[in-house]
Amino acid sequence: MDRGEIWLVSLDPIAGHEQSGKRPVLIVSKALFNKLTRLPV
Repeated sequence: MDRGEIWLVSLDPIAGHEQSGKRPVLIVSKALFNKLTRLPV
């Protein structure tokens, strides 16, 4: 995953009135951070 990419992600678990299903998310962290932490932001 690289900065600026948009991915469709299932953001489970849902809470309250949130809609389930896949949602577009924008990656804002740098590729090195994603690689080292395996936790893209």
